Amino acid sequence: TVFSLWDTYRNVHQLMTLLWPEKQTDMVRSMIDQYREWGWMPKWELYGRETWTMEGDPAICVIADTWLRGLRDFDIETAYEAFLKSADTPGAQNLMRPDNDPYVSLGYVPLGYFAADFSGDNSVSHALEYYVADYALSRLAASLGREADAARFYQRSLGYRHYYSPEFKCLRPINMDGTFLTPFNPEDGADFSNAPGFHEGSAWNYS
Repeated sequence: TVFSLWDTYRNVHQLMTLLWPEKQTDMVRSMIDQYREWGWMPKWELYGRETWTMEGDPAICVIADTWLRGLRDFDIETAYEAFLKSADTPGAQNLMRPDNDPYVSLGYVPLGYFAADFSGDNSVSHALEYYVADYALSRLAASLGREADAARFYQRSLGYRHYYSPEFKCLRPINMDGTFLTPFNPEDGADFSNAPGFHEGSAWNYS
């Protein structure tokens, strides 16, 4: 009844491939069916409706991992079509990656792009999820013989380096003008307090 993929892509589906591979394959097929019906892979689907909550492009990680572990009884070509759509569609039309424009052009998502007052602006968290998805997509592309895509998405996945702050030795939000957020406390968000750039965590958690 739910694909809370922001949560489950990190470890649940990997465990499923080992313990219940048939069920994992069935879930992948369901995700592909949802793409056929809705035009997008699920992000945080609940009771047959997409909520578009949380961030990232987690279906890529789940399905690429399943494929690379040798479970391949599903339509990978349709899945790959969906992945390219979410990875390359401009932000204004992109329900999966609404801040895809700066992510693609700059290599990161600046703080303030989502909200000028930083409210609910999880720019670093957004970009990190995209880097993870693009790395997974690069490995899948390589396994399918799409070498140009593999190289392109691998290069995208390295963008996390933009956020590294030598001063604090952790990831740090970047302002619209390309400077690091100042003042900055990497412990903000540790108790679920407001932490510009980060979602439900601190800079240390995400670094």
